Formats: sequence, C-alpha cells, structure tokens
Amino acid sequence: GKIIVIVGLIAILGIFTITAINYISTLLAPSVSILILPLKSESDILQQNLQGKALSDEVIQRLAAFKKFKPIGQSSALFLDNMGNNIYSKMHQINTEYLLQGTLSETSTKIVINLSLTDSSKNSLLNKKIEINLDSYYEVPIEIVKEIAKHFKIESDEKNSYIFKKPIVDNNTYLIYLRGKEMIYGKTYESISNAQDLFEHVLSIDKSFIDARCAIGYTLLKKIENNWLSKTFELEKAESILMNRYGIDSTNPYILLNIGLLYSYLNKFDEADDKLNSAIKLLPNSSQLYFTFAKHYIRQGKFSDAEEALMDAYQLDPYNLEILKLLAASYQLLNK
Repeated sequence: GKIIVIVGLIAILGIFTITAINYISTLLAPSVSILILPLKSESDILQQNLQGKALSDEVIQRLAAFKKFKPIGQSSALFLDNMGNNIYSKMHQINTEYLLQGTLSETSTKIVINLSLTDSSKNSLLNKKIEINLDSYYEVPIEIVKEIAKHFKIESDEKNSYIFKKPIVDNNTYLIYLRGKEMIYGKTYESISNAQDLFEHVLSIDKSFIDARCAIGYTLLKKIENNWLSKTFELEKAESILMNRYGIDSTNPYILLNIGLLYSYLNKFDEADDKLNSAIKLLPNSSQLYFTFAKHYIRQGKFSDAEEALMDAYQLDPYNLEILKLLAASYQLLNK
C-alpha cells in the first residue's frame, strides 16, 4: 500500500514539475517580433487587395493583445510592402525576426487564404492553407491569428477575450466595415471622411457593432487632431458615439483607447489615465496605444513621459510618419 502511495506521489510530483517547467518556459520565452504584410489577391482583383489590406490590419490589432507578440504597426507594414526583396534587410535594421505574407482568393463557396511564414534570413517556417465559408469574412483574422499563435506555441491570456472574439454582424456589413478601414490609411481629410461615412452606414445597419462605433470615434478624433473641423462639435459627436446607450465594452481595448483620448481632449486627464491604463492591460504591444499615451502626455506638458511612450510606439511602428514627426517635436521641447 505504501509503495502505491509513493508511486502516486512521484507521478503527481512529476506532472507538477513538467507543468511548472512549461509555465516558466512560457514566461521566459522571448517576445516574437513579426511583420504582417497585406494579403494579396491571387488574381490581382482590386476589391480583394483592399480587403486583404484591412484584414491584415485586423490581424495586427489582435496580435498586439498578446504579451509575447510584437507586431509591426500597419503604417510600417504598408511602407515595407513596397520594398520587394529589400524587405529582409529592412527587417534586420528594425530587429524584426519574422515575416508573414499571404494570398486571398475565393471559390464558389470558400474564402481561401494561403499563408507563408519566413524568418529574417528567408528560411521558410510555415506554409498553411486556410479555407473559410464565403459568408464568414469576419473569421479570417481570427483564424490567421490562431495559426500564428499555434506555430509559435504562444497562448493568449484567458482573461483577454478580445483576441478571438467574433464580430456579431452579417458578412456584407463586415465587408463594408473593412472598406472603411482601408480608406483610413489614406490619412487625408477626404479619405477619413469617406471612411467615417461607411462606418456610420454600418452602424445604421447594426447599432451594436462595437468595432464600427470605435472606428467612427477614431475618425472624429483624427479630425480634431488635424484641426479639420470644429473641435467642440466633433468632441460632442465622438462622446455621443463612444459613450452610447449600449454601454462601454470593457473587453475591447480599442474602445478604451479612443475613450481615453476623448477624455484627454476634454481635459479630463484622470479619467483618460484610467481608460488608457485599462487598455494597455489588454493591449500591451500596440503602437497606436503608445502613440495615444504620448499625445495624452503632451497635452499635460509631461514631455519626458511623452518621449518614453513615443519610443515604445516607434519600436513597434518605425516607419510611421506621425510617430516620427511627434518624436522630433518632443526632442525640440526637451531641447535634445
């Protein structure tokens, strides 16, 4: 009887030890720096190329919610997408280890994604074909993130439901939303306004679609930032959109991010700190979030804190002109 008990205890101790080793290994594992290029249409169809650009941004946004992934921001991804074979030398320059590329096509019933993962030395690490029902485009980013996480054996924080949360919206509405996201990258008044119109159309179809609500808030705050329209009017509209009767989705870090920036513009700095600090717990590796922190600190005259946040943003999005311009301005303010 004693032998059986001892054997049982040894077995339990062995299981505990293996579990502990795996847990410690996960904690000590280095972060994965990865560049996600826009998905390309296999048949060079313009609409699919535009969708591929927006879908890749959705992947980047979700990867930024992992503690162990450091995805390069979308602005830099779009810049590097034009580098051709020089992209690998650029990856070395910005200390990025991995590159994910892919193609997008459709059959009569399926969306077909072909993914290719390489390292900065051009070694092929993964080739994966993903097929998703044609009426389920909103599943594409989630399935791509799952494949990346599976390959690197990185698990998400169970408390962070945003990473794999599916939008509760029909496929056609989601495609309109993607078109709006793609327009944002133009960063002109016209492109931002056109994106806003599409997001508002989406919201008129489904008032509970939180990502569209968040995107409208982003476009309004962008107009304020660029002094394109009346600050008072846009702030009131942004507040109405973001702080809506459906309540704040505290599991969506991008809503928290935009509300934090809104509070900062309203000079409610304590409330802004609260929302931005809540966002960073769910979004530890987002260049957009660190950039938002920097703007928030500058509004308070905290230029050293702003510089630190900008450097974090720069590490994640080194070819983002907005970050580079604000970083140069912060150096001037600090007399560097």
